[in-house]
Amino acid sequence: MNGKTRIVQPGTTIVISSNVIHSGKALTDTKIIDVFYPVRDDYK
Repeated sequence: MNGKTRIVQPGTTIVISSNVIHSGKALTDTKIIDVFYPVRDDYK
């Protein structure tokens, strides 16, 4: 996020504010849960 790299561990929760440029890359098999609030109309 914001040009900084992080490696996170299992169970980590990350909150990303609106309009923050971000990306992700899985280094191992993983499951990701995206939660949007308020609900995004483009995901309904």
